[in-house]
Amino acid sequence: MKKLFLHIGAGKTGSSALQVWLSQNKLNFKELGINYPDNRELDDYAISSGNGVFLVGIIRTGNIKNYLLELFQNENNVLFSSEVFQTLTREEISVVQNVCNDLNIELNIIIYIRDIYDVVYSLYLQTIKRHSMKLTFEDYVYGLENIEQFAVLEKYESVCSNIQVLHYDSEKSKGLDISFAEALSLNYNSLNKMKNKKVNRSLSVFESQLIRISNIIYAKKIDFKSDEFCTKVSDKIIYSNPELNTEIYYNPAIEEFLKNKYQNKIDNINSKYFKNKQLKVFDQNNKIIVDKQFEHIQEFESILSILVDLLKERIDQKELSIQDPRILNALRDEAIRVEEEDLLSAYTLMNAAKILRPGGPVIEKKLKEYEKALVKKPAIK
Repeated sequence: MKKLFLHIGAGKTGSSALQVWLSQNKLNFKELGINYPDNRELDDYAISSGNGVFLVGIIRTGNIKNYLLELFQNENNVLFSSEVFQTLTREEISVVQNVCNDLNIELNIIIYIRDIYDVVYSLYLQTIKRHSMKLTFEDYVYGLENIEQFAVLEKYESVCSNIQVLHYDSEKSKGLDISFAEALSLNYNSLNKMKNKKVNRSLSVFESQLIRISNIIYAKKIDFKSDEFCTKVSDKIIYSNPELNTEIYYNPAIEEFLKNKYQNKIDNINSKYFKNKQLKVFDQNNKIIVDKQFEHIQEFESILSILVDLLKERIDQKELSIQDPRILNALRDEAIRVEEEDLLSAYTLMNAAKILRPGGPVIEKKLKEYEKALVKKPAIK
């Protein structure tokens, strides 16, 4: 029987890295009998939505039957990957399943799910990067109505019978490329290995709070609705150091809250898919744990707020790009101006300048001076 594989995510389970690997291996997959339709050439750090976005469009225009008829004329197995499949309604999924039944095509769903604390924290960081999140992690968690991976899995379970649920945290330890090849029943040795590159890495604890406070000031002072600022800033930070090993902020009260709210769902999934109870609320093994966030939020917020006001006065333009060198110069020069009277503020400003110009000699020199001076002044927080 012909097979249609849909890899649907879930969110924050390495989909971008997998899609880069799939795209770079499409000829090898073809030789192994699986067509991965994709005309793009993705670099190692590409953030991709996968090749399934096109198929979602076909589904929503009502042309899925004709498309699959043509696609499977010369193919036995076809693979699409995209987290956009998560946005399909139950009715749209039913249409796909019914069309596959009519055409004698076996529909196979592949979904990775992740330990609860980890996926919630990762989703929180994503909202800081892409959706101007202003809440603290605690306020974000307490306001959650559901976790996306649970809702997506339940939606597909209500329609599809062939679902492979893979535990991201366990599969990652052996290699997502090996795991995915096994899910497709392929010989991994016939494929190019996934490169040891981070794709769309997480923010560090410091970076996340820096951008979150910046989001607050940008919304107050410039544009409440736009997500352009946080996207550009986070991309600049990430691409300046794409291989950074980042920490996870840990709050035991949040772990307990998530356990109380989601333990029944965890037990049900483990019972159905993971007999050795792989899915957990939180596992501290092999993680860099941080139990404190940025300690100078109020100071940074005040400095940034004043800086924005000064820039708005001095720069005669309505829209200001983060790449404008005047922003960097203003941060650096203001740090030098206040260094005698307020060393901590100078240090915070110079760190912000470093994000815009990593490795700048004046910036690096000043930061070393400030760090030495701060160590000598224990009274300063």
